[in-house]
Amino acid sequence: MPLLAEQLVEEWLHGQGHFTIRGLKLGVHEADLLGVRFVGGKAEGIHVEVSISTNPVGYMCNLTAKDSKSLGIAVGSAKRRSDDLLQKTAAAWVEKKFCHPRKAEAKRQLARGVEFRNVFVHGLVNYPAELAHIASLGVDVVPFERVLAECQSGAFKTGGAGADIASLLAFTA
Repeated sequence: MPLLAEQLVEEWLHGQGHFTIRGLKLGVHEADLLGVRFVGGKAEGIHVEVSISTNPVGYMCNLTAKDSKSLGIAVGSAKRRSDDLLQKTAAAWVEKKFCHPRKAEAKRQLARGVEFRNVFVHGLVNYPAELAHIASLGVDVVPFERVLAECQSGAFKTGGAGADIASLLAFTA
């Protein structure tokens, strides 16, 4: 499902006029989608991370190794977290997903001098406070339902793999 979700999000970006690169591998790191479009003669960049869950079982943001060790629980533990810890894990997640030096360098190489807007497309989450903390760090948080609705609206058709998926979904609606 992650590949299908990324294809639909890529189609959504194409519909907005972005040229995209999906699944850019940077060693052990990856950027889900990077895009650039030109509006009024000016380049705009976008970096999109996609995480679609239809049945979430825990937190979206893992604990840091340091916090995991100090708390004596696994990094992916579903044990209840304080709001301060949620904020801390969200900050570490944003740093890893959007600000890692390899990703920053890839964006510089892709489009010199272009500022990239960070966007997180998500499915269902158990703890909406995580999304609020991510948004507070300057990341646009977009529910996957919005992406689907805009792809199904017929407002744009670009003919990519995501367009075929969106057409099938519209057919069943």
